[in-house]
Amino acid sequence: MPIHDFRCKACNHVHEALVKQGVKSHTCPECGNDSKLVFLKVAKLNYLAMGAQENVSPEFQKKFEKMHKDQTDKENAFEKEHGPGEYFNRAPGG
Repeated sequence: MPIHDFRCKACNHVHEALVKQGVKSHTCPECGNDSKLVFLKVAKLNYLAMGAQENVSPEFQKKFEKMHKDQTDKENAFEKEHGPGEYFNRAPGG
């Protein structure tokens, strides 16, 4: 059974729970209301810090950083309008 992050719809408390695969909601341990599954952002990969200096060109690193910044900006704009964690809960392609 996987551990997932949930955010309460009532009090916005974020908590982890060990649940069966496919479970999309869980009871909030703080207030007892329904919580929905959320996906928290993953850390940015830094290929140079991972020891790939000789294998990664400066052009690739610049392209990767721009791609990451563009994606982060897109996520932040969506979440500003819809709430934290909602970028990953939207319909595919939305």
